[in-house]
Amino acid sequence: MKQRFIKALRIAAAGIGTVAIPIISHAQIPSHPISVSPWVSPMQDEIERAMSLELPGMPRPHYIIATLIEQQEALVEASLGAVLQQHQDRSRVLKVEVRVGDRSFDNSNFLGGSPQAIVVWPAPLDDDPLCLRRLLWLAADRSYIGATESYEAKRAHREAMTIEQDRIDDFSASAAVRFRGSSAPVVPPLDRLSALATAASSVFSNHPKVYQSRVRMAVRSQARTLLDSENRVIEDSASLVEIEIVAQTQARDGMELSDRHAFASIHFDEIPTEETMVRWARELMVRLETMREAAIVQPYSGPVLFEGRASSRLFRTLLAEELSATPSPEPTEGQDTLGALATRKGFRILPVTFDVVDDPTVDRIAGLPAIGHYLFDDQGVRAQPVHVVKEGILDMLLSSRTPSKTVAISNGHGRAGWLGDARGRAANVWIRARDGLSRASLRNALLEAARKEGLDYGIIVAGFEESSGIEGTSFSLGRRDSQWPPSAEAYRLYRGGKLEPIRGLTIQGLRPRDLRRIVAAGADANVYSYRASANAVRAFNDSVGEIPTTIIAPSVLFPDVDVVGMAPPYPLVPAAAP
Repeated sequence: MKQRFIKALRIAAAGIGTVAIPIISHAQIPSHPISVSPWVSPMQDEIERAMSLELPGMPRPHYIIATLIEQQEALVEASLGAVLQQHQDRSRVLKVEVRVGDRSFDNSNFLGGSPQAIVVWPAPLDDDPLCLRRLLWLAADRSYIGATESYEAKRAHREAMTIEQDRIDDFSASAAVRFRGSSAPVVPPLDRLSALATAASSVFSNHPKVYQSRVRMAVRSQARTLLDSENRVIEDSASLVEIEIVAQTQARDGMELSDRHAFASIHFDEIPTEETMVRWARELMVRLETMREAAIVQPYSGPVLFEGRASSRLFRTLLAEELSATPSPEPTEGQDTLGALATRKGFRILPVTFDVVDDPTVDRIAGLPAIGHYLFDDQGVRAQPVHVVKEGILDMLLSSRTPSKTVAISNGHGRAGWLGDARGRAANVWIRARDGLSRASLRNALLEAARKEGLDYGIIVAGFEESSGIEGTSFSLGRRDSQWPPSAEAYRLYRGGKLEPIRGLTIQGLRPRDLRRIVAAGADANVYSYRASANAVRAFNDSVGEIPTTIIAPSVLFPDVDVVGMAPPYPLVPAAAP
C-alpha cells in the first residue's frame, strides 16, 4: 500500500493543477454550528495526547497540526484514438507536523534538520476511528522525534552564528476557526472521460509528422479534515478537472519540438464537450506542424512581445514565485531561495499602470477558471485577497504563520503541498494594466520599438514548452540549466504585418527587476494554471509540483530582451515516422 501511495504522489506531482493538496471548495461559510465528523474526535484525542510527549532533555511540543485527506480519482490517457490506461482509485493520506520549543524559537524553517519532522503516511480506507487514532499516534511520535533532532541542529547552527539584534519569532498567533463545508462531489464516470479522450487523440492519427501525442484527463474529488492543538477544526471538500493534450515532433534538422493545450477547473460541470476537445487537438496539431517547418531563431537583442499564454507563464517566473514573505530557511548559504522581492516592499516593481491582486477566495477571474481557490489555507487560516501591487508599487507580500520583518502575521497564503512546510505562496494572481492596448496596437508598438533600435523586425513569443504530466513520455524539453524553457510558438513580425514562424528560441537574462521596464500591456486576460513546487529552495526547470496556482495576465511588451537559439547537435530524425 505504501508503494502504491508513493506512486500516486509521483503521478499527482506531474500535471497542471492536480489536487495533490487541499484545494478548498467554493462553498460559502455557514452561519449555523458545524456538525462533527467521525474523524474529529479521534484526531483531537491524539493531538491532545501528543502535546505531552517529552524526551529527556528535549523540548516538548508547542504546536501540532494533523490533516486527513480522502481522495477519489478517475484518470484516462489515450493516443491515436485508443485508450492507453484508465482507472478509478480511492485513497486516504494523513499528514502530521509537530513543532517543539516555543513560538519565539522552534524547529521549523531549517534545512539541516530531520526530514521526519513532517510525516506523511497512507491511511486505512476502513471507516474505523481506532485505526486512524493508532496511525496518528505513531505518526505524531515519529514527527516529534524528527522535530527534536531539527531543533537541536537549528540551535547549534544559531549558536555558531553572530547574534541578530532584531530577530523575529518562528511562529505567529492566529485565531482558531471551526468550519464545515459541503460534501465532496461525485467523480464523473470513466466512460465519459474515455469517450472525450479518444475522440481528441484520434485527431493525430492521420498526421505522421507528429511523432508522439497523448490526451490525458484526470478528475479528482477530495475531502479534508484538518485539526490542530489550538482547537482549529476545518472540514471541507474540493474537486478538480485537468486536461492535457500534448504532442511532439522533430524538425528536419533533428531539433525536438513539443507543445500542449492544457485546461484546468475546479468544477466538474466545466468538463468540455467532444467538439471543444477535438478543436483544441486540431489547433495544437496545426501549431506544431507550423513550427516544424519554421526557421531557427538567430541571436537577437531588442523588443519582445509576450502574447497570450506566454505572458502568464512569464509572470509565473518573474512575479508569482517571488512574492513570499516567509523568510528563507536556515542556512541559506549557496541556496537559490524563493521570494526575491521580499526586500522590495514599498518600492516600484512594475509600471505605474499595473495592479496585482492575489485572491484565493474566488474560483473565476475575468471569466476564466482559477484553480488556486480555497477558503482556508494549509494551516487552517482563513484565506483573504491581498492587493500585492498598487500602481506599480509592491505593497504587500504573501504570508504564512512564519513571521518576517515585512509581514508579522498570516494573510491566509500558507500553502504546503504534501511533503513541504507551509510558506507564503501564490494562489490566484491577477495582473491588470490600466488603459491596456488591443492586439493590433501592441504589435504596432513592437514594430515601432524595433524601428527605433534599427531592427527590421520584432519578436513575438506566444508560448513556451512545458513539462507534461504524462508518464513515459519525453515532452519535458526545457533546458536544465535555465529558468526559461524553449519557445513552443514564436514569430518574427516585420513591417507591413508579415509573420514568420521561428523555433528554438530561448530567453536570456530576464529578472524580476526587469518588470519595471515593460513599455506596453494589452487589454486581454490570459490564464496559465500550474502546480508550484513545495520546495523552499528553487530547482532549475522545477516546473511541476504540488500547489495549484493560477496566473491571469495581459500580453506585455519588453523593450530589450536577449534571445538565443537552441544550439546543435540535435537527435537524429527517425528514418520513418513512428
